[in-house]
Amino acid sequence: MSSAAASYLETALVLIVLLVSTLVLLAYRNRLYGRMGSKTSLTRASVQIAPGVSLSIVELDGLMIVYAMGKTGVTALQVVKPSAKERIE
Repeated sequence: MSSAAASYLETALVLIVLLVSTLVLLAYRNRLYGRMGSKTSLTRASVQIAPGVSLSIVELDGLMIVYAMGKTGVTALQVVKPSAKERIE
């Protein structure tokens, strides 16, 4: 086997390994993010108020936040009060 053929084979092998590892990371990224991040965000309630529009209450870093999510993204956001956990401490 010539050195050029070995070089192509090594390059192809590296590219295959990179492709497989990228696909595995993409498939499991949400699980990996969940394990790495702190558990400071908690969805308390979510209700659909119209087709394609929902209203959610989220506890985030000690704050209670209410937001409306429409077809175009977050359409309204309001910080209501510190969360109950934050008031106790």
